[in-house]
Amino acid sequence: MVIRNYTPCFKDDCLAIFDSNVPQLFNLNERLEFEHWLDYHARDQFYLVTEKEETVACGGIYTNHNFGTAGLVWGMVSALHYGKSYGQALTTYRLQKLLEHAGNH
Repeated sequence: MVIRNYTPCFKDDCLAIFDSNVPQLFNLNERLEFEHWLDYHARDQFYLVTEKEETVACGGIYTNHNFGTAGLVWGMVSALHYGKSYGQALTTYRLQKLLEHAGNH
């Protein structure tokens, strides 16, 4: 398992993960909002979990220093890979990133 920064070449992989979770976890009408996030907000605060070159999970963080808020956003695991600890690893990684961001401000 490798956790790496998102780049736009992984957009289709992330959308496929989203689609695998409709309608169980997401509504189809949320897809455009997720695409917008990937296009405009995922730069350095969105991450991927890959296993053997397959993207199996993705999720990000947000920070708003003007309002003093931060949190996790758009975390998801491919429905084909539930129960393999990818979500737990990604959540732990994102929480660490939030702590790093908090320490820098």
